[in-house]
Amino acid sequence: MENKVYHLAPFQDESEPGTKKRGSFISSIKNNFQLYSKGDKILMIIVFALLLVSLLAVFSSTMSQDPLGMLKKQGISILLGFCLVLFIRIIPNGWFTNIFLINSLNFLTMVLIFYATFFGQEGGGASSWINLAGFNFQPSELFKVAMVITCSRLIIHFRRTYLIALEKSSFWYVILPFVLMVISGALIFKQPDIGTTALIIFCAYSLFMMFYFDKKKNIISLMGFILFAVALYLFSKYFADDLIDSGRHIFERLGSFINPFNYQHGIGYQVIQSYKAIANGGLLGVGLGQGVVKEMLPAAHTDFILSVIAEETGLLGASVVIILLLGLGFYLLQLASRMTKLFHRICITGFAILLFVQTFVNIGGLTSLIPLTGVTLPFVSYGGTSMMVNLLMIGIIQKFVSEEARMQEKRSFETSKMKGGLQ
Repeated sequence: MENKVYHLAPFQDESEPGTKKRGSFISSIKNNFQLYSKGDKILMIIVFALLLVSLLAVFSSTMSQDPLGMLKKQGISILLGFCLVLFIRIIPNGWFTNIFLINSLNFLTMVLIFYATFFGQEGGGASSWINLAGFNFQPSELFKVAMVITCSRLIIHFRRTYLIALEKSSFWYVILPFVLMVISGALIFKQPDIGTTALIIFCAYSLFMMFYFDKKKNIISLMGFILFAVALYLFSKYFADDLIDSGRHIFERLGSFINPFNYQHGIGYQVIQSYKAIANGGLLGVGLGQGVVKEMLPAAHTDFILSVIAEETGLLGASVVIILLLGLGFYLLQLASRMTKLFHRICITGFAILLFVQTFVNIGGLTSLIPLTGVTLPFVSYGGTSMMVNLLMIGIIQKFVSEEARMQEKRSFETSKMKGGLQ
């Protein structure tokens, strides 16, 4: 595939007369905005398409309960998300790799998760929410971004051959960020939010497999994952009744996903309603806003929003949403492959993995391929924190794309300047 070339306004040599020095903070902000405007447009087109789907689906799935309330909140979340995107514009690129700022982000996230775990509000069987002025904030969503940035920084640290000279303290660069991440992950597990815990572990481990582990470790890891999946399936199949009788939410979901019809009046109810919605939609659906199964789904606007889309727009509409999500993920991987800085490449790949895995986990849950986890559909499901964090990721990616474009333009300018000097 032919590499895309980013075009910017001609790069100005700061040594030339009449050029403003970069030391000016206002000038720096202005330059950052100009650079950011040259971000990837295809990426934003896909994101805007998904956001439009989200607004329509949230409105339709909640119109009988609160016609405009949920829609307004989702719209506010999107606006706040774009405020974060604008904020990312003025952040110096070096902040993303600054170990002090990374550790500070991890510490702040850990404190928020600790508060949510022991003093927060419960929802979906997990105590993972903090109420802020009428809005519920879920710190574990922010931890996803912190995890990707931290793992990227750790991989960069481990791959360097001149570590001893530049980064003498393994405590600040390895031990502290790792410990903070482990504590946050353990707290999320305690809530218990098993879906998010598994998502974070899988994403973090995948990054190390792709960018640090050797072939032997990757093969062993894949074999271990396959064995774990098979063991989990067999355990769920042969001990389903015992898991259901345990009374614990996580075990009930684990015991019912293989055959939810055995528990259609209990834990299997939601999945069965999801089946009905998908079947009722057929190829073209019953019409936007005309779905009836959504009235029987307690999480129609969050976990099961794709089921609502499938009923009202049919297999065709649901396929479009899935294609948009997969297209976004593969496009992020393509962007990552074009990054010249390893940190940028790892981060964007991490965000793509999060998107892929979260999409699979959500769809797998509502179709009973895997146990229900409460993981939302990225960019589509109702949820203030998840929406803002997803847009924050997009803002970071656009920042990296703009920075790469700036470096490319600078190299081109310096090359042309050298050629001009030789003539």
